[in-house]
Amino acid sequence: MLTYIKDLYTQWNRFPKTVKLFYFSDIFFAFAQAIFGTLFNLHLLEIGYTANHIGTLQSLSPLLIAAIAMPIGLAGGRWGRRGLYVTGSILFSVRCLIMPWLTSYPLLLGCFILGTVGNALMFMNKSPVLAGAIDWTSGPQPSAS
Repeated sequence: MLTYIKDLYTQWNRFPKTVKLFYFSDIFFAFAQAIFGTLFNLHLLEIGYTANHIGTLQSLSPLLIAAIAMPIGLAGGRWGRRGLYVTGSILFSVRCLIMPWLTSYPLLLGCFILGTVGNALMFMNKSPVLAGAIDWTSGPQPSAS
């Protein structure tokens, strides 16, 4: 077990600083997204929306991501994944900042769609951006046995 931890630490130190920052920011993003989702649903209940309204908002996200995943992947290959990742991050942040102030359901729906597109942009381009930041030639080489 100790050897495994030592090897993990050695591998972690080989990663560039940008990859380490990416991992840490992703941890905070996931934590913030979970808290925001829970608290925002409670907020919607408090201002008078029913479980049906909240369910519609929440079910819209996976459906929209499934519908736009392929076009986003193609766009990332054409215009650059890093730029789309940053754009998605900005859209998602704008959603998180604006949504708590909205009370009109059509505005909430539009803002939720905007944030879901941002989330899809981030999700579809996260792995390629991360893979592009790692120097794959400096790792252990396979033995010729």
